[in-house]
This record gives sequence, structure tokens and C-alpha cells, in this order.
Amino acid sequence: MPDRAQLTVPLPVLSDPDLRRRSFGRTLTARAVLVTCAVALVSVLATAVVAVPLATRAAELQAREALAAQARLAAEVLRPRVDRGRAADE
Repeated sequence: MPDRAQLTVPLPVLSDPDLRRRSFGRTLTARAVLVTCAVALVSVLATAVVAVPLATRAAELQAREALAAQARLAAEVLRPRVDRGRAADE
């Protein structure tokens, strides 16, 4: 009979939850996934840092243009009254 040192050692079963928990982050695939997620997060944050001021500036410009159009309309509507110079309206 062979002695114990010569016997084969049973391999760990992949469905063992402790083995999965220990090996996460140690494999090349897991590291690649983590690095890819980190790069995507940095990309989204950088895009947000650039896009927020641009969107704010565009919204302010649109609001100024709308206000200017309303001011022009009010001036055109009131112009005949101002040109006549009615003292009773004052």
C-alpha cells in the first residue's frame, strides 16, 4: 500500500464560497474588471466637471436672450405712449 505522501491531494471545489471570496481580486480578470470600472468612473467624473459649467453658461445665455426679447417687446408696446407724451398717465 502506498504511503500517505504518495497519495494525490483532492483539488478544491470551485463552488466553495470561501474559495471564491478569497480569490476575488487575485486573478488577472478581476483586476482588469476593477481597473476598467475605475477608469469609467474617472471618465464620467471628468465629463461632468467639463459639462456642468458649459450647460450652466448655455442656460444663462438662453435666459438673457429671452429676457432681452421680452424687454424689446415691452419697449415696442410702450413706445407709442411715451412718444405722445400724455401727462395724465404719469
